Amino acid sequence: MSRTARDRAFAKLAPVCLILAYAGVRLLFIDRLVTTDEPAWLGASANFYRALVTGEFAHTFNLEHPGVPTMWAGALAYWIRFPEYASMIDHNLDGLRGMNSIESVLRGVGQDPLAILVTAKTIKVLLQTAFFAIAIWCLRKTVEATISYTAATLIVFGPFLTGLDSALHVDGMAAITTFAGFCAIVLATERTNLRAIAAKPIAMWALAGMLCATAWLSRYPALMLLGVVGLGLLFQLFAQRNTALHETTSSCVRSGSKAAGLPPDDLAKGRQAPLLPKHARPRITTLIRTSLVYGMTWSVSGIISTVALWPALWSAPRTTLTEMWRYSAEAANQGHENPLIFMGVIKRGNPGWLFYPVSLLWRMSITDWIGLVALLLLAFWAWRRRHLTSTHVRVIVLATAYIAVFTVAHSFGAKKFDRYILPVYPLITLVASIGLDILGRGIVDLTGHRRLRLAPISLAVVMNIAIIGSIMPYRLDYFSPIMGGPQAAVTNMQMGWGQGGDQVVNFLEHQIDSESLNVQTSAAPYPFTYFLSDDSPIQFHKFDLMTPAGWYETDYYVMALQQTQRNLAPDYDVLRDYPRAFTVEIGGVPYFEVFDVRNLPIPESLKAPTACNYRFGEQIQLMQIIGRDPTIDLYFLSLDGSEVDPITLTFTLTNPDGSYRVDQTTVIPTATNTMMRATIANPANGTDTPLRDVNIMISASRNGEPLPVTAPWQSSPIPAATMQSECYHTAPP
Repeated sequence: MSRTARDRAFAKLAPVCLILAYAGVRLLFIDRLVTTDEPAWLGASANFYRALVTGEFAHTFNLEHPGVPTMWAGALAYWIRFPEYASMIDHNLDGLRGMNSIESVLRGVGQDPLAILVTAKTIKVLLQTAFFAIAIWCLRKTVEATISYTAATLIVFGPFLTGLDSALHVDGMAAITTFAGFCAIVLATERTNLRAIAAKPIAMWALAGMLCATAWLSRYPALMLLGVVGLGLLFQLFAQRNTALHETTSSCVRSGSKAAGLPPDDLAKGRQAPLLPKHARPRITTLIRTSLVYGMTWSVSGIISTVALWPALWSAPRTTLTEMWRYSAEAANQGHENPLIFMGVIKRGNPGWLFYPVSLLWRMSITDWIGLVALLLLAFWAWRRRHLTSTHVRVIVLATAYIAVFTVAHSFGAKKFDRYILPVYPLITLVASIGLDILGRGIVDLTGHRRLRLAPISLAVVMNIAIIGSIMPYRLDYFSPIMGGPQAAVTNMQMGWGQGGDQVVNFLEHQIDSESLNVQTSAAPYPFTYFLSDDSPIQFHKFDLMTPAGWYETDYYVMALQQTQRNLAPDYDVLRDYPRAFTVEIGGVPYFEVFDVRNLPIPESLKAPTACNYRFGEQIQLMQIIGRDPTIDLYFLSLDGSEVDPITLTFTLTNPDGSYRVDQTTVIPTATNTMMRATIANPANGTDTPLRDVNIMISASRNGEPLPVTAPWQSSPIPAATMQSECYHTAPP
């Protein structure tokens, strides 16, 4: 095959391979992770789908991001997997709490929430792949193949991009749509001739407007792409004005030299320069007018696409836009409701101006750093050798300007997460790819070996692939080795978004030995519950482990890294010194730690004296009473498990009117410092009498012999313990 034929085949095959690789990397292990935020977007997609079917278009506005393309992907998943949703569910899921409840809603009608979520994620990845393909096409028509395919390949294997791209969330979608919109703007700018309005550039600007609309419909800060349009047209305005001046001057020089009978060189050197006639001078007003036409084409296309893709703007435009503005103002002023860890300090509210610059240091790929440093060091040499063209410079300036403005603008807001500036990462990779190409050219000039031109690019691609392979299957766990990797990041940057939840569930399923397994977690339970079957005996609860009753009711406790990082898990201080039953480690960092609470002695900190602390003999001590609707649960601490004879407890429950009831139950002391529970019927159940008004008297016996009852506030043993409201006020689990 000739070299020309090989080049032609490569030009056709390379984009196809890149597009398939983009989708493949992001679809790999897509069913292994449910992030903390994905249930909310699955619920928002359900509202979106129902609104489309019922015609209640105002309900296509669910979250202020606004995340419209993501919800379109989710709505398509419902249409494919569960089209009956709109007819079977007669209400919207209001607020974050309502949208997060989509799992129970789907299970209630016999649907598998994980299956629908995976379908939605798959559709979203395929939609992003389409935007990626358009971006490659635009980029290839703007810069040469080496740079465009290098940038595309590094984006395919971008370590911070791939994980968020795979989630049913807005940040990955915002990144790729912003990149596609940017590439379309650059292509339209480079193909625009401001001295004449033509159909082809009009179509390109319209395409750019449509793509940019999908970007700001994902996250509204993408509206800053307007600045890229303005700056790009300004560059063309000056460039084409200078070109017109040069062409007009050259034409007049030639005509003037002929009239004067002098060689053209003499006039060109200023020996006898002619004056330009007014009609021959380029009109700046014409160039500006044409720029405005193209800019308006982009704007109108973007506005029409925005309205067309978001039905909420059809029926309630004012309410929708007002709510978005209110949310953005609150987020900018108040910050996140929970603290976050940054540079070793737990901060509440605004973590400060350094947050995003530092997060770039942690999250940027090593290959991007290599390309950026090479560009900085070799730019002047490359310009002199014409390896760096005017088009390259414009692309670099436009990308750098957007990166800087986007990052600085986000720094004004108090609410900050590293993923919020994800849209700058593809643009950083694009600029770095130009640097890698220049570095390759420099190596060729230095060594004389043309085959070495692709060496830096090949090395960069291999490094990114190796990094992606090392963080599979979750892909959210890249932290730059330059900064010390994940083991250094754990004390500086917030980590953990549900990675490893499937492994926790797999471990718990192997521990089932009873009808139910009560599991508590410091984090939201969604990264676990989506992996459970409908009839699973594993039940995730959220109650207070820091009480004797909570300790008894907990079989396993799952501690999440993000909560321990941010001091949001006081339970961890109690459990820290206990052995772990299971740990999920990623990159040497424990993301989840599982404790087998049912087989652990109660910690001393939970034995603090209360009004309940009556002792019955030397074997058991009352710790807590919990009044529920049908029952009263009494929690006892085993003081001495050497006696195995059962203890009979007699309860006399007296109502305010003097009526009473006597119940009996038995408990068997177990291992020392472990909890037991006794349950009796609640006499206040179904009545207007609150349990706190019921007097409870408890006596105990073993083998028919009464046991003495003591308490710290009693000077001598008494026959029975008597309790009222002060004991019931202990916090229930």
